[in-house]
Amino acid sequence: MDMRFLRGNPQAPKGHAIFIARSTNDPRVIYCTYCIVPPTPLSLAKYLPSFLAAQLPPEELREAANVNVMPIPPMLEEGSSLEHLEMLADRRDDDLCETGLSAERVTNDLRAGAIHYANGSNRPAGYPTGRPGRGRVIDTDND
Repeated sequence: MDMRFLRGNPQAPKGHAIFIARSTNDPRVIYCTYCIVPPTPLSLAKYLPSFLAAQLPPEELREAANVNVMPIPPMLEEGSSLEHLEMLADRRDDDLCETGLSAERVTNDLRAGAIHYANGSNRPAGYPTGRPGRGRVIDTDND
């Protein structure tokens, strides 16, 4: 994935970012979501009611037990404008990342993009990635 940081440092992602994608029909139309990398282990599976957990295939239940990155909402939503999102990212001290995919295509690749962000797309060799206790470290000094 060709992710481009419009704000923030690709060598040291903050762990929270606004992802944007442009429409192929009108590049002024911006779609966005918010992506976080939880600083501690997160298991959504233990919060699922048993009647819902019983409906999930075992592999999806295993994925829900180890959430490394989470786009919220999980699908892109039409945003107001790039200028507004830049202002929000600046005020909140979020990274702002252009996914490099068209909005029409990114919904299929959003999870891949979030994982790419969480792992530090362009970190130098030897730079730790991830959460403590899981062989990964996220820098939260600036949060």
